[in-house]
Amino acid sequence: MTVTFSGVEIKNASKVRMKPEVASRDTLLQSGKHSVKSNVNYGRSWTYTGLGTKAEVNAVLALIGTKAALVTEEETVSNAYITSWDDLEESDTVGEYFFTVTFTEHQV
Repeated sequence: MTVTFSGVEIKNASKVRMKPEVASRDTLLQSGKHSVKSNVNYGRSWTYTGLGTKAEVNAVLALIGTKAALVTEEETVSNAYITSWDDLEESDTVGEYFFTVTFTEHQV
């Protein structure tokens, strides 16, 4: 799968998940009943794994804090940020690293 963020390719990208994020609040009342408030709008985030050299990983890390386009084979999200970075591990191939990165769409 081809994934780029701000023009930088996430090498060997594989989508882990696309997660809709719903803003809601569920309150359990003293009567035992639930009071639920929810919004029809929702946010979206995408998590990918990648495999790259130290330089390729650093190129992605350098984009933390940057609002940019996330481009995949499925869609283009013009206003996204890196919101999570997990799992930076060396692979069996010397000089290559597995990583997991999450992007979130900025909607306001």
